[in-house]
Amino acid sequence: MRLFGRKKPEPPAGENPPAREGPLHRQVDRKSGPGDVVLEKAEEYASLRLDDGKFTGSRKDSPSGAFMVVFRKEKVALVERTDLRFVHRLQKLLLQAADVAEDGTVVLGAQGPGQTGLFRALEKNGTTLIDRPTTGAVNAVVVTRDGTLAFAATGKPDNRIYGFDLRGQREIWQRENPADEEVWGLAAYEDGMCLQLLVGEDAVSTSLGGLLDLEGNIITDEDRPAAE
Repeated sequence: MRLFGRKKPEPPAGENPPAREGPLHRQVDRKSGPGDVVLEKAEEYASLRLDDGKFTGSRKDSPSGAFMVVFRKEKVALVERTDLRFVHRLQKLLLQAADVAEDGTVVLGAQGPGQTGLFRALEKNGTTLIDRPTTGAVNAVVVTRDGTLAFAATGKPDNRIYGFDLRGQREIWQRENPADEEVWGLAAYEDGMCLQLLVGEDAVSTSLGGLLDLEGNIITDEDRPAAE
């Protein structure tokens, strides 16, 4: 199972995140070479060399690690290996979550003024595929490995789950959140057939919630399609 969409705590502005204890949380697991846009990569964060200076934010990698999306506040950058693909800014929106597919397709979840939000999908060249305003902040997003489908979860008052066809550039379904608590994360099985909802009172403490198929129907864990 691959986990997606959960918001990471933000590092101090303009600085690297603090060191963590233990072998699985090294401060830096990669440093840049000459001309490399990636300055540093740590367990949950990355620092990039951009035209307007150093940019440090939460990071998500594609399944193979070929692409990396780095996001903080209203700004997001996509890197393919050591090359910068694009830098994108959302106006008057705060990024809550991001994910990236194997083909470089990026999906974003954001919170707007008041109780509003936005789901946005971008091609690897920065072209917008889908813009979907919501009446609740988009707490979590996930894109399938091949970049064909994406899913988003919103908070209250909307409190819904959405499915998107990225190739067709359209919303294909939406449904009310079947869990008692808000969804703060989404998990996708590698076979791409099921979504697991991660629910809780906030993004820090979550537990496993309902299981959905790709059409938004509730299924039990026993009914989950077997991986090929």
